[in-house]
Amino acid sequence: MVKKLRQSTRKERSQPLKRKKLGLLEKHKDYVIRAKNFNQKRDKIQKFQQKAAMKNLDEFYFGMNSAKVKDGIHEYNEETTLDDDTKLVLKTQDLTYLNMKSAVDAKKVERLQKNLHLLGSKPVNKHTIFLETQKDKNDFDVAKHFGTVPELAERCFNRPRIKTLQQNSELGNISKSDLKKVEKYTRSSYKELKEREKKG
Repeated sequence: MVKKLRQSTRKERSQPLKRKKLGLLEKHKDYVIRAKNFNQKRDKIQKFQQKAAMKNLDEFYFGMNSAKVKDGIHEYNEETTLDDDTKLVLKTQDLTYLNMKSAVDAKKVERLQKNLHLLGSKPVNKHTIFLETQKDKNDFDVAKHFGTVPELAERCFNRPRIKTLQQNSELGNISKSDLKKVEKYTRSSYKELKEREKKG
């Protein structure tokens, strides 16, 4: 540190008297600034040249409709007015599209309602069973009463009896994963139906 302090600052010589007519002598720090500026400009020019070489002649943006080049400068026309005929055509196209979409949604709702039959919804009517004593009420078994398996006792639709399940073994061999898939599909269908009914 002390050694550095003792060092004298090296001064660059000024322009000799014989060359004074040539102006100030460029110092190193001036050269660094000039060189940096030169390199930046060169890189920018190279970048633009590469962009121009790689340009796609078929390229199109909608912004080009409202812009033009005048004396090498881009000018944008912010006020783009449409004539009445064009406006009318655009409005008619929009209405036609909306009508078409609403018709498609209505058909989809109709198809979903036909397929689903609102099976998953709770029944409006009630199945009332009359029992004689309180003991019978406490010991009452729904599955036994309807002659079906406990897994299907809670259903209000497609509730086959044990005899039917034994005769048709394929009905009883439905796995839990398959049942879950069916329930998931039914839920998603009902969700879609509700959304489409809201749209309509």
